Amino acid sequence: MDKDLKIIIRAAQAGGRVLNKYFGQSVKATTKTAPADFRTKVDLISEKAILRIIKQAFPKYNIHAEESGKNNNKSDYTIIIDPLDGTNNFALGIPFFSVCIALMHKNETITAVIHNPVTSQTFYAQKGQGAFINGKRLRVSNVTDIRKASVAYTSSYKMSDRVIESRILKNILTKKVKRVLTNWSPALDMCLLAQGRLDVYINNTCEIYDYVAGKLVASEAGAMITDLKGRPEKNDLNDRFVISNGIKLSNQVLRLIR
Repeated sequence: MDKDLKIIIRAAQAGGRVLNKYFGQSVKATTKTAPADFRTKVDLISEKAILRIIKQAFPKYNIHAEESGKNNNKSDYTIIIDPLDGTNNFALGIPFFSVCIALMHKNETITAVIHNPVTSQTFYAQKGQGAFINGKRLRVSNVTDIRKASVAYTSSYKMSDRVIESRILKNILTKKVKRVLTNWSPALDMCLLAQGRLDVYINNTCEIYDYVAGKLVASEAGAMITDLKGRPEKNDLNDRFVISNGIKLSNQVLRLIR
């Protein structure tokens, strides 16, 4: 494990301690772009704890954090931060949320950390070096029959994307997959896929900090990623994609959602 990864893990866990401190308490929500898109004071406190470490360790890197926005230092390296992925779950008292941090070189994610503070699980990956949870290597499942597959889905808050969502979910549900989940924590969904517990994840747009870390963890665990038409991704910035455990399931899912 290299120095940069250790620092990013430390930053994610610092944010996670904030989340654990406030989880289960009543927290006030402030609307951002839509009623379903909001923040709490915990998002802000977590982000401050993360940035305290990140800015000291990487003073020349660009930073793109969900709550404080972009800090452009004209670097080829950018650190993407989501201090609380799954804010709605957190606010409702549902223990399915995480801290996500990714390091990108231009349009390629090279390091990713996703920390689940409730379970003390830290998922991490570096480009070409595999994916891990608390030091244990991750591998995707070997399910090849769509009827036996567990599929997770996430879309943005935009109504136009919700129209696409209804079509995709209808097509998947009518084919009687084992289970369809909408957990509203994209990062942890992709970690579940990397663990071999989910078999497919469909992302129909969301913000960059919601998905870039999870993509690398999943792909380094052996997952296959395409756009919604089945084409290879041009870079890691694509926000409409399918992640599966392999080509057999990918082909079956893509036929349903096209």
